[in-house]
Amino acid sequence: MRLVIIGAGFAGMYAALSAARLRDIKGVSPEEFEIALVAPEPTLVVRPRLYEPKPETLTAPLLDVLEAIDVVYVQGRAETIDTKARVVQVTTAKGTRKTLSYDRLVVATGSRLFRPNIPGLAEHGFSVDQLDDAIALDRHLHSLADRPAMNGRDTVVVAGGGFTGIEAATEIPSRLRAILGENAKTRVIIVERNSAIAPDMGADPRPVIEDALRKLGVETRLGAGVASLDKSGVTLSDGERIEAETVIWAAGIRRAVDCADTRRARQFRPAACRSRFARAGGSRRLRHRRRRSRGMRRRR
Repeated sequence: MRLVIIGAGFAGMYAALSAARLRDIKGVSPEEFEIALVAPEPTLVVRPRLYEPKPETLTAPLLDVLEAIDVVYVQGRAETIDTKARVVQVTTAKGTRKTLSYDRLVVATGSRLFRPNIPGLAEHGFSVDQLDDAIALDRHLHSLADRPAMNGRDTVVVAGGGFTGIEAATEIPSRLRAILGENAKTRVIIVERNSAIAPDMGADPRPVIEDALRKLGVETRLGAGVASLDKSGVTLSDGERIEAETVIWAAGIRRAVDCADTRRARQFRPAACRSRFARAGGSRRLRHRRRRSRGMRRRR
């Protein structure tokens, strides 16, 4: 019997650990019940913290852990799932394809940043969605020190006033001062289409968030979105022009798996496809942060 887990994030890692522990408790050998984890790299990325400096340090190797609990690591990317034949087609780093059969399947591919077709976004927008994205942003911020302090060098626009946007925006002032000097006239602006900041969190924690933004000097532009980007700034949907050499896109996420591909067999559909939070555009990460926001309200 074989359990296949797709994804090496927190959900995939804990699925592998839990299955291995249960297998051990039941006294079942790895030969009788194989656990295989499929991922491009055997590395856990601490994705919720990629807005911080030095994002390349926010990883942890998993290979030794997987070997210690007798979980087979399959390097590659899952391309298709055939729920009738119960097979996963995996493409390796070298481009070769292999088929992996399963008796049970866990799809833990998480979410991905939604990047709409906005003029200039692909060319000039940064993000903290994936490790490579966060490293690119970090290198860009450090490169600002070599540029003249004009034309929006010290201005950062964050598109999206949800959790990720708020976290990125509140971290940027200290990051810029560490790079440009304490006397740098930094400016951080959150652009949010909704009429209020943190629209998914509800009204109760909003005063705390707004107060924190004010104390950090973070500005907001509410009721408007980013209409276009270029190398020197952004134009908002209400016509306002903001000169900024750094634009961070944090306006929403989508699940990283197409639920239509697994619709034929509900028991094998990923939890993201069944979750009411996911149908509303949420994720496990969102649920964790909602719990955290409730904790903030209790402490008030």
